[in-house]
Amino acid sequence: MQDVKVVHLSTGSDVVGKVTYNDASTITITDPVTPLVAPTPDGRMSVQLMPARMFVKEGTPLEIDRSHVVYISDVPEQLEKAYRELTSNIVIAPASSLSTLLKS
Repeated sequence: MQDVKVVHLSTGSDVVGKVTYNDASTITITDPVTPLVAPTPDGRMSVQLMPARMFVKEGTPLEIDRSHVVYISDVPEQLEKAYRELTSNIVIAPASSLSTLLKS
């Protein structure tokens, strides 16, 4: 399973997805999404994942010239879980519910 990464671009945009390093000049991001941070009614912050390119056919990977990449980094565990649920249509159960199930 490929690791989920955040790619920060020179435009200031972030793209989350599975990164493949093609060669010295390009990377490909599979299942790309853009994280959007928004306040909740109670004043906390929430992260929502939106398609990276609204007008590109779903499932189309993005090829990006490395000259536009500022950095590539791992994502927090909660963001990776949300990403995997979104892109696989599988809901991942919390570890606590799994241990309860195994005790039964």
